[in-house]
Amino acid sequence: MLDGGIGSNCPANTTFGLNTDTFRLRYHPQRNFDRIFDADGQMPIDKDAVAQFIGWMGELTMTNPLFNWRMYDSNPAA
Repeated sequence: MLDGGIGSNCPANTTFGLNTDTFRLRYHPQRNFDRIFDADGQMPIDKDAVAQFIGWMGELTMTNPLFNWRMYDSNPAA
């Protein structure tokens, strides 16, 4: 994973390696993209659409952080 660009918060001499096989998306069973209100939603006056509020609550976790790494480059200009 490379982090760069304007406003980056990662130093230029650092690279992170992420093992995405160990990532788990854990969610709350009552907030897994369920409607918050039981009504039909909101219909804007000037649109042919219905807006419905949905709720999601969860977190991205890691089961084995041993295989993620960080590499420091002593000479990033080379």
